[in-house]
Amino acid sequence: MHHLRRSLCSQFCAIGAQGKLPLPAALHIMIICPKCEYKRNGYERVPDWQCPACGVAYSKIAAIEEEAIAQREQWKREDEEIKERVDELRPFAVACISLYFVYFSYFFITGQSCFGVVWPIILGVSLLLLCQKMFATGIFFHPGFTLTPRERYPTNFKVELLAGLSAGVWLVYVGVSNYWGAA
Repeated sequence: MHHLRRSLCSQFCAIGAQGKLPLPAALHIMIICPKCEYKRNGYERVPDWQCPACGVAYSKIAAIEEEAIAQREQWKREDEEIKERVDELRPFAVACISLYFVYFSYFFITGQSCFGVVWPIILGVSLLLLCQKMFATGIFFHPGFTLTPRERYPTNFKVELLAGLSAGVWLVYVGVSNYWGAA
C-alpha cells in the first residue's frame, strides 16, 4: 500500500512537471485571493490566474495594490513637504501674532490710543511680511490658528491673504498719516 501511494505520487508529479496539470494542482500550492481571501485548493476548475470564488484575476489585484501603495507613498511625500512648509512659516507667524497680542493688550490695559506713529507702521510692515511669507510657502491660518496648506482650502487662502494685505497697508497708512498729521 505504501509503495502504491509513492508510485501514484511520483506519476502525479511527473504529469504535473510535463505541464498537463494546472500549476497549483501539480505543485499543491495554496494560493489565497487578495480580494476575497479564498484559499485555492489546487483542484479548482478555473484557470490558474483566476480566483475560483470571486473570479478576479490575481495579476489585476496585484496591479491595483501596487497603484494604491504608490498613491499612499505620494501622499506621504506631499504631507512631509507640507510639514516642511509649515515649519518654515511657524516661527515668523508666532512672532507676528505675539507682537500683535502684546501691542493690543498693552493699549487695552493702559487705555491709551493705539494709533501712534511707530507701532502701526511696525505692525503693518510685519503683517505685510507675514503675507509675503504666506504667499511664498502657501501656508495660511485656518480657523483655530492652525497652519494649513492652500491646496486644501484655496478660497480661504485667497481671502486671508487679501485681508492680511489690506490690514497691513491700512496700518502703514495710519502710521504715516499720523506722522504727517503730527508734524
